[in-house]
Amino acid sequence: MKEKLNIAFEGQVLNVSKRNAIIPCIESADTSGITLGSRVFDIPEKCPYCGGMVEFDKNVVEEDMNNNLTLYDVLNHLDISYDEIEHEKVVTIEDAIKVSSKIDGFGTKSLFLTDGNHFYLVVLSEFKRANMKELAKLVGCKKLSFASNYDLDSTLGLEEGSVTPLGIMNDKYKEVTILIDKDLVNCKVLLHPNINTKTISITCADLIRYIEYFEHEYIIF
Repeated sequence: MKEKLNIAFEGQVLNVSKRNAIIPCIESADTSGITLGSRVFDIPEKCPYCGGMVEFDKNVVEEDMNNNLTLYDVLNHLDISYDEIEHEKVVTIEDAIKVSSKIDGFGTKSLFLTDGNHFYLVVLSEFKRANMKELAKLVGCKKLSFASNYDLDSTLGLEEGSVTPLGIMNDKYKEVTILIDKDLVNCKVLLHPNINTKTISITCADLIRYIEYFEHEYIIF
């Protein structure tokens, strides 16, 4: 049975197997009570007990950690300021406009599209209509259509009605390219925080920083 290291993460405990983290002075000790760092971003490079280097399999540990992160953890880590409101589920354009009137920012709509081989998430003003032919030309394919709810869930972990570029935190294989309307670039934008009963307001510049943090491709059109 593999020993576990308990890494504290804002009140939660993340178990990382001993194969992923080697602490020099406690190779064979019971490590169940050991806590390293107060956040996943602050795991020390040196053992707090002996000062020796702590070795990590970075890729495996980061994957374990990311599975425990929330959207708000990432926003706080990136020092992204945001406002948020809760509301009834948004179903119609009228619902979206009503929400937009209660929080600072430009209302947006997000479309999850596919060419059959790749996925694209388009973010544009809630008052604009997407020109599917022009978008297909932009990404170099013959035709774009709406992706299925199954693809939305399996790729971004989102439900119908909750489409948002913030869902890329769940896209571990980086299958989705984000397309951002150029008219939003210098604005605060309103987005669902991966759920349809809340809306947050962030700058488009911070949205781009978020996209870059998760190493996704994006196009401003």
